[in-house]
Amino acid sequence: MNLEISQHAPLALRRCGAFLLLGIARTMLHERVFLIGLRASGKSSLGKLLAEHMSAAFVDADVVAVDCLSCPISDLVEREGWPAFRELETTILDEIATRPGPLVIATGGGVVLDPANRERMREAGIVVYIEASAEVLADRLCSDLQPGQRPSLTGCSPVEEVAQVLAERESLYKDTAHIVVNGEMPLDQLAADLAARLEADPQQEGVDS
Repeated sequence: MNLEISQHAPLALRRCGAFLLLGIARTMLHERVFLIGLRASGKSSLGKLLAEHMSAAFVDADVVAVDCLSCPISDLVEREGWPAFRELETTILDEIATRPGPLVIATGGGVVLDPANRERMREAGIVVYIEASAEVLADRLCSDLQPGQRPSLTGCSPVEEVAQVLAERESLYKDTAHIVVNGEMPLDQLAADLAARLEADPQQEGVDS
């Protein structure tokens, strides 16, 4: 869409045009909400609740990956290594980013490692980082171990691995996000608060307490 207002147009028309352009930009960004964060930060759980609040469809990128592979992600990593999965992850993100909205997308924890992915998400929608401490994330992982889940990234214990990976990625999450939310809040409250904020002003960047 190309809506341009000549600088020679009357002031009232130019102001109207600027208002319309801002509204269009907000609508386009609001079409997709990308949730980012480490494993166990609550991307899938929050995503489903947020989608309900927004009357949007929910997409879990990891589920899409498993459907594409017809096997657990751990099997692909074991056979071909993490680079093969990262390549698939980028392909899936590119496809999801072109789907019509409204959509809420739960991404994989490592999606921010590729600069092209970070740029793609920011251009295609609103990016929300679900922030939580390493201790909370490790407790969640240890209490919900599942067969076929992603293999270890470091070979360390869950507590050590979460602390190490969070230290490596936290700046990437925060630099990519338009909004940072507290992932240690009750999910129902977090989903309602985030939906209200997105509805009020999806382009306002910042941190929620």
